[in-house]
Amino acid sequence: MPINRFGINRVKDVSVLRKATFEETADVLYNAAVFSESDQLKGVSEKIIFGQKLSIGTNICRVYIDENKVSNFVYQPSSNLCYEGYIGK
Repeated sequence: MPINRFGINRVKDVSVLRKATFEETADVLYNAAVFSESDQLKGVSEKIIFGQKLSIGTNICRVYIDENKVSNFVYQPSSNLCYEGYIGK
């Protein structure tokens, strides 16, 4: 299947807004309105159109921080660095 208006817009299982991103926007949205199609907003194109956060790239993971441990952190310099033995050898 080509990733252009001749491929993706002819597939039944592709969401309405994903089809609308490929050149035939007015036609796709008009047909969706006429045939009462709905969109679940699960794909990347749909989320970009509506400004929702995407779970891709650097946003694919969550970082949890224990604020108590961070506020009580005391820096203690160490002379035993893990890479120290490799320098100059």
